[in-house]
Amino acid sequence: MRADLFLASLLVLISVLIWGGALIAGALLIVRGIRRKIREAKIKGLLIIIAGLILGSLIFGPSMGYIYTERLWFKEMGYTSVFWKMVNTPWKLFFKYGLIAGGFLTINLIIARQLCPIPGGFRRWATGKTGSVYQTMIAVIIILSVIMGAVFVPMWDEFLRYYEQEPFFDAAYEGGKVVLDPQFGKDVGYYLFTLPIRNFVSLWVKGLLWATFLCMCILYNFYRNRDAQSRVNVSKRGIFHLATLMILILITGIWRNIINTHRLVYSSRGTIFGAGYTDVNIQIPAYRIYTIILVLVALAIAINAFWKKRFLFTVPGVLWVTSYIILIWAFPSLYQYVWVEPNEANWEREYISRNIEYTRMGFNLHKVKVKEFQLEIATLEKIKSQPGVLKNVQLWDRRTVRDTLIHQQAFLPYYVFWAGEENRTGVDADRYHLTNPLTGETEYRQVMIAARELDSEKLPKRTWVNLRLIYTHGYGVCLGPVNQFTKEGQPYLWVQGIPPGPPDPSVAFPELEVTRPEIYYGEVTRDYVFVNTEQQEFDHPEMGDEISDGESKGRYITYQGDGGVELKSIFRRVMLALRFWDFRIVTSENLKSESRIMFTRQIEERTKRIAPFLLYDEDPYIVIGESGKLWWVIDAYVTSKHYPYSQPYYNKFNYIRNPLKAVINAYNGQVNFYIWNESEIVNKVYRKIFPGLFKGRK
Repeated sequence: MRADLFLASLLVLISVLIWGGALIAGALLIVRGIRRKIREAKIKGLLIIIAGLILGSLIFGPSMGYIYTERLWFKEMGYTSVFWKMVNTPWKLFFKYGLIAGGFLTINLIIARQLCPIPGGFRRWATGKTGSVYQTMIAVIIILSVIMGAVFVPMWDEFLRYYEQEPFFDAAYEGGKVVLDPQFGKDVGYYLFTLPIRNFVSLWVKGLLWATFLCMCILYNFYRNRDAQSRVNVSKRGIFHLATLMILILITGIWRNIINTHRLVYSSRGTIFGAGYTDVNIQIPAYRIYTIILVLVALAIAINAFWKKRFLFTVPGVLWVTSYIILIWAFPSLYQYVWVEPNEANWEREYISRNIEYTRMGFNLHKVKVKEFQLEIATLEKIKSQPGVLKNVQLWDRRTVRDTLIHQQAFLPYYVFWAGEENRTGVDADRYHLTNPLTGETEYRQVMIAARELDSEKLPKRTWVNLRLIYTHGYGVCLGPVNQFTKEGQPYLWVQGIPPGPPDPSVAFPELEVTRPEIYYGEVTRDYVFVNTEQQEFDHPEMGDEISDGESKGRYITYQGDGGVELKSIFRRVMLALRFWDFRIVTSENLKSESRIMFTRQIEERTKRIAPFLLYDEDPYIVIGESGKLWWVIDAYVTSKHYPYSQPYYNKFNYIRNPLKAVINAYNGQVNFYIWNESEIVNKVYRKIFPGLFKGRK
């Protein structure tokens, strides 16, 4: 989830509460001071108001600045509806379930109060003490309501998927079919979308009922000790209230049994994932027996509310606890250890097959067809008969290519071909259909490509103007075939230099012409910058320029695109200054209303801010588009932990598909999510949740 957005909006709410609390407390003190002519009270009230306004403003300013500028950022790319859904949904869940919890607790407090009122003869001395207890209870209700609402906030994504769920229709099978689990015959969509919510809500209801029951026990214990008449009321009336709550807890326990029975498809007992022999033959019957016991306990509690016999409370209570320990926990574990483990090969055979089949389905491997490959000797004639394969055999090691580019194509110390994190080279493979300018024939070629980005950490003079206004972008790419060499034994490049182009213009591939080489958004670019300002930007060095102190005279330009957020007004500049805590944004004379600020320029972070519910490939790659513009491409995945019987990958997910590609314009930062697989179910659900976010395949 976007925890930053929720935290910022929470801080805004807290700042408003601080303002309101300070104003009310200060005003009360001032009024008291005026009425009683106490000068110290008036001064204290005024100081409280001033301190509250200052503290609230210090919290409100950066938080509101963050939310406001983030909304502008989403609006820039046309995803305002996505922004508001991600902001509103967690708060809707928080208030909905917080109010339900608070309302339920309050109703029970009112019921208890009505069942045990203060007797007339004890009103004089019992009122004050009872009022203090009620005030404490109200405070506890508020705290519990906040907690019970807050636990739903991280579940916003699961709830949205639940509201818009679809049957799990797998197009991999001939004609397609709805996939059912092998144990309960339920649609797999039930496990992906419905069961996680039912499991969470049932746990929440159980927690709320237990919290209410404990609060009422404390309250009725107070009533018993308050006066003789209340003691009688507790015995005659309060017992029905507590019995009702306990019966509700038992009913919830039955609901939990049904859910836990279905959750056995995620069982990790034994060597396989999913329901095994013990789960099917022992655990499921145990849940059924335990359900019958819960019904009997509930009947005993209901009878005891009228009969009031101690054994009708203690015996069912002991039966409840011991049956859970023996039936649900001890006996299945013992059975697995003593009988199943020594006979796993035979007893678990069917369930191992389920695990294998559904793991293949979860990771989309069930489409794979196994064929026996006949080995043959690679003769020279056979090799020559496959010229297309020969031209695309990769001979160059990417690390060697990167090192060569750093030495020969960086040109300036702050230009980098980013190596990134461990095991990432900054050089990526791509494939193009290229038209040979000499023959006019089109052939499919594999190439290696790398972006020349600007690393602001390596600037020789890190002044504010240099960082924010002048050195704003990288420039161009280097591209070459995977298996060609120069006379010197270096990688041969079809696109090189500044401006980017072929070493020999007479053999230039038209598909590799770069018309917009500036890279404002990339893997290295993390700082925010301003474009279209009074200060021109450094575009690229002119070949042959002398470099002094790491700087080149070079060519300077003014940004011509629509990327970034337009400053427009002093209010926006103040909000941006509060977000980045940099008030030079307000005072700089280089900025004008037409200027634009580019922030969140790192492409992986950029895509995650828009769609945090997706999983992204850790190695984006840059491509040259048909129009000559540069685009970053990131593979995006939908995942789930709830596919039945599928073995989890490091406890992260057991269902994954790659139905999407995120494409980012390196010049203006526009992010588009293109659908690669129209039939994938989880993405279908997200398309219903966020209409307009995903685009059809071009």
